[in-house]
Amino acid sequence: MEPKRLTDKTSRVIARRKREGQWEFMERVAREGAVWMCPWDKYGKHENQPRSKAKIRTDAVNDGDGVYVFGLLGSNEFFHWLDSHKDWWKRGRWSEKRCARSIRITDAGRKALRVREQYDMEPIFGGMVEPGYVVTPWPKERGGASVRKDIEKHKDQMKTRKRAIKPCRDPRIDPKAGDVFLKGDERRKVSEIRGKAVLCWDGDGAACIGYSGYSAPWLFQFRKWAKNSEVIHAS
Repeated sequence: MEPKRLTDKTSRVIARRKREGQWEFMERVAREGAVWMCPWDKYGKHENQPRSKAKIRTDAVNDGDGVYVFGLLGSNEFFHWLDSHKDWWKRGRWSEKRCARSIRITDAGRKALRVREQYDMEPIFGGMVEPGYVVTPWPKERGGASVRKDIEKHKDQMKTRKRAIKPCRDPRIDPKAGDVFLKGDERRKVSEIRGKAVLCWDGDGAACIGYSGYSAPWLFQFRKWAKNSEVIHAS
């Protein structure tokens, strides 16, 4: 299955951000000679280290212990980029003691860094779920500052959208007092919620759903009864 091709501006702007982060990582390796990297700090071995003030444009964290931690999100894009240019890198073995792997840059990598414009518009492949996605970064010459503004604008839009979307309550799962249901010729009204118990009444004023008399049925029993019912009224 072919990966989904993303062509909208937002996706391309985010891809530009990732590409800039890749170049910054490459510059760091070229500058320091060898860098330790950890794709997922699962056990928090790098969390207690003091953070450095280095500005990384990716989602990676540059910890005080020198380990480049980039997390699960974005790791597929990062590893695909490394694997696409194997001649640029020398990767060491995984160190359990350091919880990281070392990586060095080759002469071919240094040469590529000097002529990065030849590789700058290569597509980025990623995604956590099959078939993944492929996206071409937004052209750098269209403005670095404007790209950052677009990214911040996208973040603000997503926050506004999340605030605007209100979760829809399903009375069959989350009943409230006053909800009325119809199942066949049975009409039931929720009278009271007592903890995890639901007290319902029929038209004759008798308690119903699972218990006789005035005993309140448990929530799971109510959900089982109301599963295929029709909601007449939701309070």
